[in-house]
Amino acid sequence: MIFVSADLRERFSRLTGSTAGRVASPSLGRPPRHEGPRRENERYRQQLRAQLGMRRRTLLSVGRLVPIKGFDILLRAVATAAAHRRAGRDFMTVAIVGEGPERRRLERMASRMDIDLLLPGRVPRSDVARWMAAADLYVQPSRPLSTGRTEGLPVATLEALQAGLPVIASRTGGLAELDGCGVQMVLPENVAALCALVADFACGARPTLSV
Repeated sequence: MIFVSADLRERFSRLTGSTAGRVASPSLGRPPRHEGPRRENERYRQQLRAQLGMRRRTLLSVGRLVPIKGFDILLRAVATAAAHRRAGRDFMTVAIVGEGPERRRLERMASRMDIDLLLPGRVPRSDVARWMAAADLYVQPSRPLSTGRTEGLPVATLEALQAGLPVIASRTGGLAELDGCGVQMVLPENVAALCALVADFACGARPTLSV
């Protein structure tokens, strides 16, 4: 058996009462080939941003719209940062690629907090690379659930690193094992810490490729 994170292996071991399998190290090599513009080609990138509806600096996250992903935490952090800057909807766009039962709740939160939110729903796997190429920042704000369930190691987070995006992630489950891989880590559900990182990023220059 091969586990994507040590956390998942430990959880499995607690359930079965024995240790089995091994942990696969996360692959952070060069990104796979995909159709569409590369991030370093600014002209094509701007065309892509227009196609995807990105009107300003864009924070991206990918995942099913369910509580463990912590997207409500992300919206609260962005709203707090925008309020500190007195920026409102002009602060940044938040794009969350995925579908799930939390959609209506997230839409209501964004409307109430005056956040420019894009929810394109589920997209073909090949299209995720286009969103990565067009975005400015990737955030994985996952949280542990009251049942004890924690996040594994989302493929989208690894893809964001491979694409050269700056990445912020919660220190929970398998995500914690990315510490030292160039990921800015925050404690789960720490809105203030996530707000500070988002605010700092909003004032900085657009990053360049790291691979």
